[in-house]
Amino acid sequence: MGPRELNGQFDHRVKSRSRISAILLFLLSLTGLSFLLFVLVINLPESSLTKTYSELSIQWAWEQAEDAFYTFFPESEERDEANQIETVSGISAEDQPEPSVLEDSTSWPFSLDLNFGFSLFEETSPLVDPQPVPRLQSLNDPLGRISSEFDIPKDLYDRTRFWFDIYTKHDSNVHVIHHTRYPWVVFKIIDTREMIATGKGPLWLRRERALKHVSREKVKVIRRLRQLAKRKNFKRLKGIDRELYEALNEVPGQRRQVIRFASRNIRSQLGQKDFFVGGLKASGRYLPHMEKIFLEQGLPIELTRMPFVESSFNVKAESKVGASGIWQIMPRTGRAYLKVTHNIDERNSPLKATKAAARILR
Repeated sequence: MGPRELNGQFDHRVKSRSRISAILLFLLSLTGLSFLLFVLVINLPESSLTKTYSELSIQWAWEQAEDAFYTFFPESEERDEANQIETVSGISAEDQPEPSVLEDSTSWPFSLDLNFGFSLFEETSPLVDPQPVPRLQSLNDPLGRISSEFDIPKDLYDRTRFWFDIYTKHDSNVHVIHHTRYPWVVFKIIDTREMIATGKGPLWLRRERALKHVSREKVKVIRRLRQLAKRKNFKRLKGIDRELYEALNEVPGQRRQVIRFASRNIRSQLGQKDFFVGGLKASGRYLPHMEKIFLEQGLPIELTRMPFVESSFNVKAESKVGASGIWQIMPRTGRAYLKVTHNIDERNSPLKATKAAARILR
């Protein structure tokens, strides 16, 4: 056997041993990680285990929803459907008693200290209260957590409540058909869950049918409003005509003109609650740091909640016009404060983007 063959065998043995060493190191690291997770879970209160599972499983849910995140924003027409909520029909859904619809858990819902000499989790934000209030009461901030600078003006209250419902009441399988100029005037609420869950064919086809169903319902509302505007009087109205007429009661103006104008200004808004809840869970690790950045820049920490509206706190969010990251910063603006290249885009780094956002808002 010549020197070349001996060198080949030696190289093969070295490579084999290197592979074995790498595998052993990998297994050891997995063992250490498993032990750490075991220690964490075993020290949790029993009541927290289900919450912990929910927190740990959010990454899977997030990945399932990513495609939907990329394509719609609060002001956009709906383009995608999902699941979850009771079917609602008619003009508007009455608010059911919903204590804790928003659990306000922008941080972990429990704290741990395993005698390591430090806390494993950030302290809860000062905007968060461990005792949540019923959903609609929280709109009025009864606990005084929000600065008076952000009080809702009387003239904007109805408009704010509409969007509050979109973010805290209606999931992304619910379509709210409403007035464009007066968004709080809701004509119909359509839940497509049952159609998507029990329909025939693949999921994409069921969702497509659901979208077409919503479009047909929207057209029906428009046609009924047009017919309603042609009436000589509005006595003895029944069914959908009466509901549509009453929905416009608070809109000032001559009735026929108001109804005719409404028929030309209708859109459908997709619920955002499930995305908003996902954003709350994803934001816990960043918000305390984001608040610190804003305080250092002399900005109200309430402004750190803007990403919930901009992107539902999706770190991978991209708009069709090129805005990216939780703050939805445009490429040209981003280059003035961040590194934005084909290979590196710091707009997608929550904390770096927050520093840029603070400078922009300042």
